[in-house]
Amino acid sequence: HNAHVHPALAAVAMGWEDVGGYNYPTVEASWRALRDAVKKHPPGEWVFAAGWDPILVQGLEAPTRKELDAIAPDNPLFITPQGGHQVYLNSRALEAAGITRESPDPGHGSYYERDADGELTGRLVEQPAFFPVQEKFGMPKTRDAWESAFQNVFRHYARMGITSITAMGVMIPLPEVLSIYEELTATDPVIRHNVFITWYAREQLRKLKPGAGHDYFRYKGMKIWYDGSPYSATMLVDDPYLTNEFTREAIGVKPGAVGHANWKNQALREAIDEMHQRGWQLGIHTQGDRAAREVLQVMEDVVRKSPRTDSRHRFEHLMLAEPSIFGRFAESGFAASFHIQHVYYYGRILGNELFGKARVKRLLSV
Repeated sequence: HNAHVHPALAAVAMGWEDVGGYNYPTVEASWRALRDAVKKHPPGEWVFAAGWDPILVQGLEAPTRKELDAIAPDNPLFITPQGGHQVYLNSRALEAAGITRESPDPGHGSYYERDADGELTGRLVEQPAFFPVQEKFGMPKTRDAWESAFQNVFRHYARMGITSITAMGVMIPLPEVLSIYEELTATDPVIRHNVFITWYAREQLRKLKPGAGHDYFRYKGMKIWYDGSPYSATMLVDDPYLTNEFTREAIGVKPGAVGHANWKNQALREAIDEMHQRGWQLGIHTQGDRAAREVLQVMEDVVRKSPRTDSRHRFEHLMLAEPSIFGRFAESGFAASFHIQHVYYYGRILGNELFGKARVKRLLSV
């Protein structure tokens, strides 16, 4: 069982151009892959590229809007880095998406990055900023195309020996996509699916009861993103990220940055309380030490007020959580979900460039 995957997002991204560090492990190879990807598309056609990885590829930096304009002067260009909490657009893409320097930030921790003069840099941070662009321009257009894309993903999981998954927040929370997903797994089951809906699709979950679905597809709960990613410096931490050439140039971290919460405390409390009262399990994206502590306090308060023996609310990632909080998890019946591959692929960067030796000793406390 893989307890945290995003099959709908994978179904979309498998049709995009690959510029990832696994296949293009040098700066030159990464930029060449991006240039080659643009050449495949006629002028005016959107180019979507996935996997840009300044963490894995030593010396690779975040692409600037000017650089992307030079590579794709005649095509809207959309690049998602490996971390998935930010994207980069060129001027054509910003124009096509209707994003201007006067556009208000979407909120919930997301924003359109601007330079000191107020001009858009092309960097869009967190889902509310970039999902509308992806939804409108970058997804399969027909039911057949969606079914084919989903089946490619499901069979890939099966080939890897995975027989069941938790879709932790269906990343394309459109009613028609969820319908295709559920119906396809009933008519052509490959693996079993435990499905969490994102907060952005909460109206759909409000129409259902926990456990709705069928033997191969069960609605399990609600996914909420409280903070972001260390690789975009949006993970909420107590002490600032390190300041060095890598953090400045590769991922654009401002000195003193500690990330941010995507939710106000009261709004988070109301969202968790509603779904808890409705009987749903919650999965809360909490990467940083401060994020884990703040969400835990809210979760404890909600469960104390309305006890349930079956909630098993989940904390997702917990990259820098203090080991001392896990006793409180056990007391309240909460589950901790870790992504240990961060250590394998990015451990050197996390320790040497982002957090330092003292903090990295408690990286992924599992």
